Amino acid sequence: MDPTAFILPLAGIALIVVLVWLLRGGRSVDLDEGNVSRALADEGLSAVRTAISADRKSGLAWLAGEDRLAVIRSMGDDVGVSVLAPDDVSRLTIRGAPPLLTVHFRTLGQSRLAMRFAGDAELDRWRPVLALYGDLGEKSVS
Repeated sequence: MDPTAFILPLAGIALIVVLVWLLRGGRSVDLDEGNVSRALADEGLSAVRTAISADRKSGLAWLAGEDRLAVIRSMGDDVGVSVLAPDDVSRLTIRGAPPLLTVHFRTLGQSRLAMRFAGDAELDRWRPVLALYGDLGEKSVS
């Protein structure tokens, strides 16, 4: 067997991957208050407060009528909503100034979520619901 025989199939696979990426496979919608509200409404939910990450690809929603959080993520052309139970979160960390909240999940199905808040006052507004999901402990500056 010719040692270069694998090059043509490999080039074909690479071409397919590039075409899929160019035709919207590598892009995702930016989150804003409007599409977050619509995604929550589609799930029969509404939020008391929302926060969207600086890269506009993920966010948090404090659900109205209950002390629960929903994770909002950009998923291609759609916005995905996952309502969290306290058992879903393994650890919360807060670091830096302005504060960066990192939510670590128990399941491998959810990657960690990092949210940079504008300042301590904004983070303080979220503390009551965050405390239900884990020990916030002392804010560590790094």
